[in-house]
Amino acid sequence: MAGRKRQRIADEAEVEIRKVGNEAQCGHMTPDDKALAGAAKKARRDITSDAHMAGLEPVADHEIYPEAPADTQLTRAPETLDMNSVYIKRPVIKNHSGGAGATEGAMREATAALLAETLALEKLSKTPHPCVVQYHGCHVRRGRIMAVVLERLSQTLNDYAYNEPGKSKFARLDKDKFLAGVDSAVKFLHSLRLAHNNVSPDNIVVREAGDGSCWPLLTGFGSCAPFGAQLVSIGKPGFTDPEEKSPVISHKKNDEIALARLREWWEDARQLGAA
Repeated sequence: MAGRKRQRIADEAEVEIRKVGNEAQCGHMTPDDKALAGAAKKARRDITSDAHMAGLEPVADHEIYPEAPADTQLTRAPETLDMNSVYIKRPVIKNHSGGAGATEGAMREATAALLAETLALEKLSKTPHPCVVQYHGCHVRRGRIMAVVLERLSQTLNDYAYNEPGKSKFARLDKDKFLAGVDSAVKFLHSLRLAHNNVSPDNIVVREAGDGSCWPLLTGFGSCAPFGAQLVSIGKPGFTDPEEKSPVISHKKNDEIALARLREWWEDARQLGAA
């Protein structure tokens, strides 16, 4: 990052600020998907335009975006989509504060996750499942995958359990019926010899129908891979096998363990008064 030209952003609202340790990490995506990033050792509330806007530096495409595979026909997201109804999921710029040692692993993980998610969603979308999030396609620029475009939904299962407006409804959810939908989505993946490898309440979103009924949509396919593939990252702590050693291998047992933990989490959420 040393010696790179610094770029100023006119609108502070365009900059995403994330607190990581003692740093506030800032990221911005331009309209043509060029990434900018920086970090400041200040509390998020203390960051002002002058403090960090001018400090964002370009992130090279190869550091964050995977190459579009030459042997795979990718679905391009239509430009006519209503932006209010879709979620454009780009890689998260983690630990990009200027030191190569601190960034290489995190950026490699983000790149691998975006590629894995795109390839998994391409395969899953060929025979859509009612409990898998809808995939509209991806954005490809400069020979690289920039983002996947998904249907927009407001609450993960974790949000639904602990935050309003879902919190007051969580106790009334039919646990067995809801989790049967998650099981069905996971078994669908397994029938294609894919494992999700990161099933958790953060990767299940809740869709509400007009009649008040709810059902799950499995999302978060950044660790999804064919059985036997080596994974770059592991699942959410508490939903993985504590005995698993590196390297972690994609396997349906990873999902089976997570599904069992999900049932335990559900009971814990209710007992803690999430309703």
